[in-house]
Parts: sequence; structure tokens; C-alpha cells
Amino acid sequence: MSLIDSIFNPVLLPLLRLPEWLSILIIALVISVVITFIYKWVTDQDLMKSLKLDIKRFQEEMKKHREDPKKFMEIQKKAMDVNMQYMKHSLKPTLITFLPIIIIFAWLNSHMAYHNIDPMEEFQATLHFVEGAAGNVTIEVPDNMQLLSDKMQKIDLGKASWKLKADSGTYVLKFDYKDDTFSKTMLVSNVNGMYEQPMELIKNSKLTFIQINNKEVKPFGEAFNIFGWFPGWIAAYIAYSLIFSLALRKILDLY
Repeated sequence: MSLIDSIFNPVLLPLLRLPEWLSILIIALVISVVITFIYKWVTDQDLMKSLKLDIKRFQEEMKKHREDPKKFMEIQKKAMDVNMQYMKHSLKPTLITFLPIIIIFAWLNSHMAYHNIDPMEEFQATLHFVEGAAGNVTIEVPDNMQLLSDKMQKIDLGKASWKLKADSGTYVLKFDYKDDTFSKTMLVSNVNGMYEQPMELIKNSKLTFIQINNKEVKPFGEAFNIFGWFPGWIAAYIAYSLIFSLALRKILDLY
């Protein structure tokens, strides 16, 4: 278990037992609240309000002097200077929260992007090859894993696949292709959010990547899509965060 997992698993894994849309909503709300209050505490709100009002005043003046290029440019320069000051003061809370947010996002990507593979659930391991690759590939599985396909598979349309199932545990699948051996670590668990990354890229080989068919998390379900696109956890998080951030700034009267 990584250091990040040891810190966040006890707190966040229980949330993954909830419906996906709700667990992401709660996480987005908590993070938005923390970020908003950090912004409030580390910025001089009186100064930010003054700068914001100055920016608005300059914008109104620029509208009045559209027909006077010299005056317009003069006001625009002042507006840009004030805007730069505003951005500089806004940057401080961003720098403070940047690293923690990146760490949390790394955890979320490792535990919320896909569904876990349950014990004795049938799953598929697929090898993807470059165009024109040919030949046979052989899989080697641990003794306590059931192979439901032939051990040797022929590359067809750039792919070779096997069906498998296993009880709870961490497993290493090995694949022999010509003179090379490739491996993929995977996890079978009945705990939501516990999985190895389904895709592993392979460099300098006719094999491009190995993929386990963990299903992607779709927080809003199969029925909701935008022109065929099913939003994942990142899209749901961004949508929730924008709503919460705007609402909290309005409630707290932040600038």
C-alpha cells in the first residue's frame, strides 16, 4: 500500500460504498469548502473588494471612451495593472492548495475511475498490438486463477484476449509473445474502489498495451449521456466543484 493510500483509504474508501454520484458530490463539497475558506483566510478581502471595484469602474470607463483610442488605451492599461494585482493576490491560496489537490486527485484516479472486479466475476485480459502484428500469444496464470479460454490465442485484428476469474487477491498475469514476456498486475476485490490501473502501456514493442476490462465509473448512470459521451468522475467532480465554489463565494461574499 502506498503512502497516499495509507492516508486516504480509511477516510475516503467508506464513501465509495455510496452511489457514485453521491460519493463524488460529498468529496467535491468538502474540497470546495476547504479551498474557499483557505481563500478567505489568506487573502485581504477588503483589498480584493477594492481591486474588483476598480476593475469594474475601469471597464465602464472603457465603454464610454470607445471612440477615443488614446483615452481608451490609457484606461485599459490601468485596468490591466489592477487586474494583475488582483490575480497576484488570488494566486497565493492557489499555490497553497495546489499540491494537496494533486495528491487527492491521484487517489481519486486510482480508486474512483473504475469499478473493482469482484471475486469469481468473469473478466477479460486483452493485449493490443501495432497494426500488422501477427502470431500467437500464450498466457500464464497463477494456480489459483481460472483460465476460461485457450491458453494460446492468435492475434486477430491487433488483439488477443482471454477470459478469466479468480477469488480475492493480487495476481500477476504473464504473456509470452515470440521471444518476449510481458506481465500485468491486477487486483480482485469485493471492496469498491480497490483495483489496479486496468491499462499498462508497453514501450519499444509490437505490443502497445495490456488491458483488464474493469468497467469505467459513470456517476450519472448509463441513461445519461451528452451526444454519446458518458461523463466520468472527473467531469462530475468539476461540475459539482463549480456549483459549490460559486455558491460558497456568494454566501461568504468573497471577492
